[in-house]
Order: sequence, then C-alpha cells, then structure tokens
Amino acid sequence: MKLSRSVVTVIILLSINISVFGFTDGIWEQVASPTTSRLCFVYFVAKDDGWAVGDDGIIIHYDGNNWSIVGSPTGNVLWSVYFTSPDTGWAVGNFGTILQYDGEIWNTFTSPTTEHLYSVFFYLSHQWVGSWLGS
Repeated sequence: MKLSRSVVTVIILLSINISVFGFTDGIWEQVASPTTSRLCFVYFVAKDDGWAVGDDGIIIHYDGNNWSIVGSPTGNVLWSVYFTSPDTGWAVGNFGTILQYDGEIWNTFTSPTTEHLYSVFFYLSHQWVGSWLGS
C-alpha cells in the first residue's frame, strides 16, 4: 500500500543498544535520544505526541520535533506505557510499579502486587496489566 505524501507515517523502533529510529516517507533514520538508558516500549497518542519508557524509570516524550526526558517518580524498570487520551497515561514496571500521567506529571499509583508488570492495555472501560506469573 502506498501512502500519499500528505500522510506522514511515524514508526519508532527501540533497539537494545539505546538507539531510537523513526520511519518517515519510507525511510528508517536514527533520531537523537536524550538518554543512555535502555528503552523498552513506545506508544504514540498522535504523530506529534509519543512516549517511551525503560530502565531506571526513564520516561521520554516526543513533541513532534524532539524527544525529552520527563520526570519520573520511580527508579524501577518501566516495561510498558499506554495512553487513553493525551492527558491520561499509564506505565507499568518492576516490583508492581504502576504510574499514572495526569496531563502534567507522572504519579505513583497503588499496586495490588509486587510482581514485575510487563504490559498495560485499556479498551473501553476495561483495563489490563500483565505480569510474568499471570497475576
């Protein structure tokens, strides 16, 4: 399928060696990352509103031009991030870490477990968080 020039396709690839790659107009290019921490997951709310999480509780945000580090209330590895709107996001990670974004800052959220949480997903009024042991 060929995309028209007016549609910009943005795909971000996070590699194990701390590189960030973007895919635009059929070309993969390395883009500047503001961190040397490993990045584990990326989620885009819109083409100019992206988030990535990773080691040491790192959270970075893409504003359509650049990635920048955002304050994180944890030092635990964050494995996944998901947004239900531009002002409401969730991130999960090691030791039951759950963070919630309120449109301005990330806050810790009470977790029912201390297991590592690897995935977070929302669909309509349903929310799922997955761990290695299935809790």
